[in-house]
Amino acid sequence: MVTTTRRPGHRAKNALARTMGALVACGLAVGLTGPATAAEVPEGAVTIAELKDWALEGTDPNVMRGKIESSGTVFRMTPEMRTGLREAGVPSSLISYMELLYTNAVKHEPSLATSDEKWTTIGKYQYGGRPFGWPEDWVVGAPPLGASLKGEGDKAVHPPGAEGNATAD
Repeated sequence: MVTTTRRPGHRAKNALARTMGALVACGLAVGLTGPATAAEVPEGAVTIAELKDWALEGTDPNVMRGKIESSGTVFRMTPEMRTGLREAGVPSSLISYMELLYTNAVKHEPSLATSDEKWTTIGKYQYGGRPFGWPEDWVVGAPPLGASLKGEGDKAVHPPGAEGNATAD
């Protein structure tokens, strides 16, 4: 017959270890199944990855523009984003249109130029617009391609990291 002696506190240490293991497992489960707001793409939103894919597939720029317009997606344009889009073959006229959408949104809500609060980060890009719960007037109203948003005395608005937040053109 084997006799064992219990060490003082042994049971408490085992209970603590089991509890910690359960907490870690729960934390992992929540992390894997919980909401990943920064990574989820709302239904109807157009992403940079889609634009690059469409450009590689040879999708007509007007079709791409129509998809952006009907989705109500607004892109927070950065110099890196513009370069990446150009390198992926996205037409410069479409990139300009995306910049106009951004500028239009900032004209309606100036805090969009300086705050990350209303932007949703997906991967390394920031998105806003109708699929992200923005008011309709922030999203619609960008002029047709080739037209300017600027009126007399208006300034072009650039996102953080661009040539400056607000510079006269």
